[in-house]
Amino acid sequence: MNLLVNNRFFRYTSISTFLNQFGSSIYNIVFIIYVASTYHSKTLVSIANIILMIPILFQLLIGQYADRIRNRAKWLIWGGISQSILFMIIAYLTNQKSYLVFSIICLINIISDCISNLLSGISMPIFKHHIPQDELMTAYSLRNIISFICGIGGQIFGIWLLEISNKNFGFVAIINAFSFLISSIILVSIKSLLINNKEKITRHSFSRNFLEMYDASKGIFSTKSDSQFIKLITTVIISNVLGSAIIPIFNLYFLENKWQNFSYGQTLLILNTTMILGNILGSLFPKDFFSRLSLKKILALELYSFALIGIFSFLKFPFIFVLFVFSFNCFLVGKFNPKFSATLMTNVPDNMLAQVSSFISFLVMISIPIGTSVFSMIYVFNSNILWILFLSLTIIGLYFQVESQ
Repeated sequence: MNLLVNNRFFRYTSISTFLNQFGSSIYNIVFIIYVASTYHSKTLVSIANIILMIPILFQLLIGQYADRIRNRAKWLIWGGISQSILFMIIAYLTNQKSYLVFSIICLINIISDCISNLLSGISMPIFKHHIPQDELMTAYSLRNIISFICGIGGQIFGIWLLEISNKNFGFVAIINAFSFLISSIILVSIKSLLINNKEKITRHSFSRNFLEMYDASKGIFSTKSDSQFIKLITTVIISNVLGSAIIPIFNLYFLENKWQNFSYGQTLLILNTTMILGNILGSLFPKDFFSRLSLKKILALELYSFALIGIFSFLKFPFIFVLFVFSFNCFLVGKFNPKFSATLMTNVPDNMLAQVSSFISFLVMISIPIGTSVFSMIYVFNSNILWILFLSLTIIGLYFQVESQ
């Protein structure tokens, strides 16, 4: 917390980030509700869900573009203002109902999310310049907490706004627009701190940029050979696939199995609360024993916890055992993510930060919906086969983790 109090740049940018992420989170859930209640079409709701994932496909190009931008202060300020204007347009469009309006709103959502990704990439070298290296872990731990608060709080606030406004989607869009606008106004007050990237910016072909980005990515995990890096990044992907599948699996499990005297909704609330609190607790203590472990060791502990979850579930242990291990796994995730971001900042050159971050995020994020869908379908077919596959994938991850040493 001292960093938040004493570092003016970090304090103002954290508030700005909170408002930007909170605004995005508000409309992500409201967008789905809008489509469901306005068009009453399962097909359009499915399209709306897919729309939220599309910006992931553009992350590599956005990262390359972000690293080439010179006047970063101008982009950071006007980016939020642009998002504000886009959501004022959405506020106007929600009063109309047609497939054309639906298509335009979908396009605006994609553009807004891409702008958010671009602004995140643009800010990385500036962030690195203003935060001391030994405080990076603390800074990203606090940012991780902000992300979780925005993710959950934004959705709750969005639903609450719909309730008090009698499902006035235009009103929610206006609130969203103001959150982006205030986010930019806050940055205006520290414009002098949003320094430009002084490094020489060179332009290369996409293939050459990709090779440079790939080489820079290896520095995050201190791997020298391609084989080591590929095995390690495969382990990270496997870990994220397993982690993202747990809640969807138990969403299905508790449809048929009651835990204690809790209702289905209460059980899911306990599961999701465990995930959130575990991540927040992991981020709250950025200098404890687990924070001092290397990324590889934290990753190995995550995989061991997945193995225990798989074994306990396959052998039908009481769910409290699974919940306890799951909470520890989420605690480790709260350690891994900030440490990964801090290590990226330390080991990657300024002019490659956005590209490398986008590259890793793309690999991880694109695998999550695929893994979640596959595990959910297998569970419906046979839960025992699912847990055998879950354990097998964990063992493969542990094998790659050991081989990457």
